[in-house]
Amino acid sequence: FGCTGGAGTGTVECSVASSCCVCQQVLCGYEPPPNNRYCDALKVGAPNALYGVKQVALKGEVGGSGAVLDCSARGSCASTYIMGEWLMSIICGGPDACRDSVMDIKQSTGITCSTRSCIGTTFNLLSNRGGSISCEAPEACMAATITVIGNIQDIKCGGVRGCKDAKITLTNPMEHFQLSCGGQSSCQGLTIDLIIDGPAATTGCTAITSAQPAYIEWKGITCGSMNSCQGLVLNVINNG
Repeated sequence: FGCTGGAGTGTVECSVASSCCVCQQVLCGYEPPPNNRYCDALKVGAPNALYGVKQVALKGEVGGSGAVLDCSARGSCASTYIMGEWLMSIICGGPDACRDSVMDIKQSTGITCSTRSCIGTTFNLLSNRGGSISCEAPEACMAATITVIGNIQDIKCGGVRGCKDAKITLTNPMEHFQLSCGGQSSCQGLTIDLIIDGPAATTGCTAITSAQPAYIEWKGITCGSMNSCQGLVLNVINNG
């Protein structure tokens, strides 16, 4: 059976341990009339409350600030599949909160992972609107796979082993993009692919000009602790 937000409130709450893991699907923002409205929040605040559910979907207000996905308890959203549109924030706040989950999100604004929250998680931010990838706590994003298309400001790997052995692919990050590896072994074994798209496809012949090419400035990489960047691989793929 499915679980949806009650009475058009725009909020789905899984506030009791293992409460929503019995649902075959959990929907927020997809209710039929007369209660249909956009999702304000999916709040998963109890241990293992959404664990293992493979059909989770939330849709925030199109053109607005968006919905909040808040997985704040131990294992609360672990091993799930989550699809979302127009999200203001993705918060994995408890130990193992989003571990081994897969999230496909359109119109996102980055992610925040706390201690051991996103180990082995796959994030696909398919049309990102800004924000950061924040892995500031110990082992926050260790061995995670993160793909971001567009407009990410920075990656913050401040915790001990915060981004260790992770794989991050960024397409067209924002100008002045920065990777910060502040904690011990925080970016050890991290692989980052930075992809810059080429110009839009045209038909016919392109006139030769003497104009200087446009440059994109990045702030660079900061390695602040012992072994923080050991084995880090940075691949820049310039299709421009």
